[in-house]
Amino acid sequence: MRFLRPLSLLAVFVLIAAGCGDDDVSGSAASSELPSTAEIVNCEEAGPLAKGPATFEHDGIQREYVISVPSAVVDEPAPLLFDFHGFGGGPASQEATSRLGELATERGYVVITPQGEPLTVTAETAGGIDTSEVDGVAFWNIFGAGGMTLGADIEDLGDIDPDEIGADDIGFVEALLDDLVGRSCIDESRVYATGMSNGAGMSTTLACELGSRFAAIAPVSGVNLTGDCTGTGSVSIFAIHGDADAIASYDGDYLYGFELGNPAVPDRMAQLSDVMGCETALGAVELDMGVREEAWTDCSDDVDVMLWTVAGGEHTWGGDFETSEELLDFFDAHRQSA
Repeated sequence: MRFLRPLSLLAVFVLIAAGCGDDDVSGSAASSELPSTAEIVNCEEAGPLAKGPATFEHDGIQREYVISVPSAVVDEPAPLLFDFHGFGGGPASQEATSRLGELATERGYVVITPQGEPLTVTAETAGGIDTSEVDGVAFWNIFGAGGMTLGADIEDLGDIDPDEIGADDIGFVEALLDDLVGRSCIDESRVYATGMSNGAGMSTTLACELGSRFAAIAPVSGVNLTGDCTGTGSVSIFAIHGDADAIASYDGDYLYGFELGNPAVPDRMAQLSDVMGCETALGAVELDMGVREEAWTDCSDDVDVMLWTVAGGEHTWGGDFETSEELLDFFDAHRQSA
C-alpha cells in the first residue's frame, strides 16, 4: 500500500438497518474459533488481558465483547483495535469476515470485537414503516452529533432521539477504552477502529465524536451511512467501498431504493478531509486489483485520508485484495501525534 503524506432520525436508521440486514444477518450464523493466544505481559502495575469473551457494564447494560491478544508475550504497550460487526451480526460473524482476531494479533495488536445491542423500534414510532424484520436485531447506534437530511420518500416521519432506539454505543466504546487503558498496557497513541457496513458507520462516528482517542479508522462498505462529521480531531482515514454496492449506495441518497439524503461516498470523504484539516486533494490513481485510489494530503498532525473505490465491488469486505492486511498496513503507519 502507498501512503501519501504532504440521528437524530429514526426513520433513516430503520431503513439503513433494513438495507444492511440482507447482507450482514446472513453472516451472523458463521462461526470462527478465536486463535489460541497467550496473556499479555503488561508494563508497570497494569494487569494482563486474557483472551476470550468478556463483559463490561455501561449505562446499566452488561455489554459483551471478545478480546483477542498476541500469541507472543510482549513487554511493551500494545496497539488496540476495535472491530465492529454489521447489522444483525456479532463477534463470531465479524471475526469470520475480517479475521483480525488472527491477523492483527500476529502483528502485536489487542483486538476488541464487541457485540451490538438490539434496535428498539416499532412501526408506530417509525411513521408506519414495517419494522418487524429489524426490531430487536443487533446494531450500532451510529447517530452522533451530526444530522442527516431526509429524502423525499420519508420526509414527513419526523425526528426521534437516538437514545430511544438503542444503546449509547459512543459512550460504551469510550468507557470500555478507558477501562482497558486503566488496567492494561495499551499504547494510547495507537488506538484504531474498523468495521463492516453498520460497523463501518460506527467507526466513522467514533472518529468524529472521539477523534482525540483514535489514531486511524478503516470503514469498509459504510463510511457514508452517517451524517455530517462535527468533530475537530485529527484521525487518519482509509475507507473502502464498492461502486456497485446496492446496500449502502456508493452514490448516496438511498438505501434499497429509499431516498435518504445520505451523501455519496466521494462527497463524504471530501467532507471528512475538511474536518481533518487536509488542504490538497490528489487526483485519482488506478491501482492494480481493480481499485481507484483517491487521497487528501497536507492534513493536520500528519493525518492521511484515503479512499479505495472497488470497481464493480458490492456490499462485501473489500475486493480482489487482502482487505484486512491492507488496513493493518495503514494502521501500522499511523499513530497520534504527541
